[in-house]
Amino acid sequence: MPRKPSGQPPKSTRSSATSDPPNSTPISAGKTVESDIEKTELKETIRGLLDKEETVKPLLSTLVNGILTNEDLLNELVDGIYKSVYQKIKEDSLAAIKQEVYNGVSMDIETNTQRINDLQEQIQSLSGEKDKLERQMDDLEQYSRRNCLLLHGIPEHDKENTTDACVHLINQRLGLNIKSEDLDRTHRIGKPKSDEDAKPRPIIMKFISYAKHANVFGTKKDLKGSNFLITESLTNKRMEILRGAQDMIKSGGIKRVWSYDGRIFALDNRGKKISIATKSDLNIAV
Repeated sequence: MPRKPSGQPPKSTRSSATSDPPNSTPISAGKTVESDIEKTELKETIRGLLDKEETVKPLLSTLVNGILTNEDLLNELVDGIYKSVYQKIKEDSLAAIKQEVYNGVSMDIETNTQRINDLQEQIQSLSGEKDKLERQMDDLEQYSRRNCLLLHGIPEHDKENTTDACVHLINQRLGLNIKSEDLDRTHRIGKPKSDEDAKPRPIIMKFISYAKHANVFGTKKDLKGSNFLITESLTNKRMEILRGAQDMIKSGGIKRVWSYDGRIFALDNRGKKISIATKSDLNIAV
């Protein structure tokens, strides 16, 4: 006889419709594992096929034929190769160009630096030669003036005879016996002044000998306290140095300054005699 069903419903094999039994694997995880297994098997299959020469050649032939018959795929493949090769060439070319430019610039800098140094040395050498030549020319010009003196303070007149005026003043004021024949030539220096009250222009006197020149210049102190003055005829360069030294007397830098035979001397505040040949010597005298 068939068994009667009991009053209690049969027990379910799962404790809950929504819960998974312990140690169960989720469906997504199972799919991932299966996918990894399939990929591994596929790789091994491909590797096995590629290891066989008789398999590789047909595969390559099929692949090449497929590419050649598929215009879009062929164009895409060519574009990819072109871009890859072009990019590589571009990078290599740019690197080579940069390196070449860097090397060229470095060489140019070194070359130009050396040229600049050489030019600076040449400039210094030429500057030294220029200064030397200027001193020599100034010495020659001053030597040409060695028989000349300047007489200051003689009033100017129309149709004046400067030689007679100089001889008269020298003999009268200095007690000498100078004759007109002792003077080679005399004349005023500088442009005529229209102002009647202006200071008279000095007269330059060129003696026929240095002895006559020295005789007159040695007694010039006898004119001290008068309106007359005798000085040496100096070059423009030496006159600038002399005026600079005279300005230093006013500022208290030196006590006294004078010239003798075209050379300029000064007496500093310590009573030391100094020869002044250049403007820079004035700074040393202070």
